[in-house]
Order: sequence, then C-alpha cells, then structure tokens
Amino acid sequence: GGAGAPRQAAAGGGGAAAGRCIKFGSLFSGSNLQGPILAAICSELGRQHGIAVAIDHQYTCEIHATKRRLGQQVEDARYAFVDADAMRHEKAYDAKSRKLVDIPSIDVGTAGFVCKTLSGENNTERGLASSCLRDRTGKTGRSWGMTIEWLKKHRPKVLLLENVVKNLLSARGGSTLNWAVLRNDLTLAGYFVHPLLLNPSTFGLPQHRPRCYIVAVLKTAIPLGRDINWVSSTLAQFRDGMSQLMAERPTPLGRFLLDPDDPDDPDREAISILFQR
Repeated sequence: GGAGAPRQAAAGGGGAAAGRCIKFGSLFSGSNLQGPILAAICSELGRQHGIAVAIDHQYTCEIHATKRRLGQQVEDARYAFVDADAMRHEKAYDAKSRKLVDIPSIDVGTAGFVCKTLSGENNTERGLASSCLRDRTGKTGRSWGMTIEWLKKHRPKVLLLENVVKNLLSARGGSTLNWAVLRNDLTLAGYFVHPLLLNPSTFGLPQHRPRCYIVAVLKTAIPLGRDINWVSSTLAQFRDGMSQLMAERPTPLGRFLLDPDDPDDPDREAISILFQR
C-alpha cells in the first residue's frame, strides 16, 4: 500500500486477535527502526501462532530533516511530525502535508528521548546528569518532560522507551534518582513499568551498545486478573522470542542507509564511499 496504509503482517487464525490493526506512533523517532521491528514481531505472531495483525504506522516525530528522510525510507508513516514539544496538544505540524493536522490516537508508542545529558560520550552537560529527569534540565530532562506530556495527552496502551544505561541505572542495574523519577512519572500517569537491559546487536540491528529499554503498559489495558508479574513474564517471553527471530532473519544493513544519490543529503559523498566498499 501507499504511505501510512495498514500492512497485513501475517495471515492465519488467532480467534479474537485475528485481523487486529495496531496503530503505532513514535516520538524522537531518529532513523525510525521501530517500524520494521514491530513488523517483525507481527510476522512472528503469524508464523508461530497463526495470528493475523495489520500495522497502521500513524506517525513519526523527528526534528532533524536528514533523519526524517531516512526514517521515511525505512518505514513511511502517515504523518511526519517535527516538534516533540507540540505533541502534548491536539494538533501538530506535519512536514509531509505542510499543514497543522490532528494527532491521531495510537495503541503502541515508542520514544527514544534524548540521551545527551546522561551519556558518557561527548557530554557537555555532565553536571546535570544525576538529577536531570527530576529537574527537567539539559537536553535529556527537557525531552523527558515532552515525552511525559505527550504520554498523558495521548495515552497509548503500550509504550516502549529507550536510552543509555549510564546515569539511569547503576553499574549493577540498580536504581538511581533518574530511574526513580522516571518510574514515578510513569506510575502517576497510570502505567506499569518494567526495565530491560539489552544490546541491539543481539537482535540483528547495526548498533553494539547496551541500552535500557523501558516497557510501560497502561493499567486499564491489562486484562482482568492480571498484574505486573504477568507483564514481566510476558516481556521475558517477548525478549527471548525476539532474540530467536532476529537471529534467524537479520535485517540488511543497507536498509538503514540513505540513497547515496540523494542530492539533498549533505553526507552523500561519504555514503557513496561506504557503498563502494
């Protein structure tokens, strides 16, 4: 289908889940790897369980034009929003139509909020690192504030967050002030919260760096009789299943690179050299 058209990920039965359409959107989308990952998950549901799930990629939100173009090459969403701070409202500017449009509701959301203040690499904001989420300071703190406001306004049933481990969790995976603030903010917004420490390279993605992934599930979306222990057990099964899936079906590196002949790409020459190699 065209841009933003729901894609049927798998055919089969699955009872009440069969034919389900998942509406998906992301904040701080970057190069938009989230779309193909969700497609892989849905494909595996069809392969292992015969559940047909369609993906309706509603929107990305990324301020950098080059990343937006790359993201549209990887997975072209219906809308390409620009300003994460505007996502707390009913409407936002769409770079594709160049209009102010309604922000659609979604079932699943992702947000890789800015890591600058937390990171140990090229960090000019180290002095803010230990309390940036609480104080909403630095690029990380401000982007976390935007994420929470977006979440409270649009309330996806499932949210996946991602960031560096440093200054978020301790060296042994324990709590820090930033983690306590993050968990409390999400809990007050009505979500169960569960962290996962993972390395993207395990899943066939072109990054070798341990990351902290936080899964938040809206409490009102949890089936009756289930609790956070059920969420944790389900996520552990998801992690193991995804490891097996991506090991079997690695994603080609070329899918994450811009077209070397794109005349608008400032890195065209460097990318051309990489392709020649």
